[in-house]
Amino acid sequence: MPTPKKKAPAKRKAGHPKEPVFTQAVAEEVCDRLAKGESLRQICKDSHLPDEKTIRYWAAKADHPFSAQYSVAREVGYLSMADELLEIADDGSNDWMVREGKDGEPSWILNGENIQRSRLRVDTRKWVVSKMLPRIFGDKVINEHSGPDGGPIQTETTDSLESARRVAFLLCTAVAKAKARSDEPSE
Repeated sequence: MPTPKKKAPAKRKAGHPKEPVFTQAVAEEVCDRLAKGESLRQICKDSHLPDEKTIRYWAAKADHPFSAQYSVAREVGYLSMADELLEIADDGSNDWMVREGKDGEPSWILNGENIQRSRLRVDTRKWVVSKMLPRIFGDKVINEHSGPDGGPIQTETTDSLESARRVAFLLCTAVAKAKARSDEPSE
């Protein structure tokens, strides 16, 4: 009878420790880089840092010492990303290119590819910050309650005797309906 083969352990990235150990130095480096706007995926490519899954696991556990630091660093990073919006939008340095014309003279032409790339970078960052920081950058939603034809909501006050009469009426109606159902022959 053949012996069952054992599963080989999952391969880890070269340079990553076998069992990542949380240290404050690692937490500070990751959080500092996140706060500057670098992506976690890019940060975790460094061989001396744990992989992305491990960092996200530490951040997701509310009782882990890294969790609060990570949340603050992420928020600061998203604010940094919001600051980049103006820089990208205002940077027109590559919007025009010099090309040699048919007559051999240089001429300026619009660099549509750079403009489209800038638009994509701005739109992506706007979307990310609106979803990650909705209190600051999300669309404002106002829920209003109003009465008929957009007027004020009408309220009606009744004295306790009138309320008791209404409750008694509802109870009597419910009892009568229940009795009528019980008197019907069952099939």
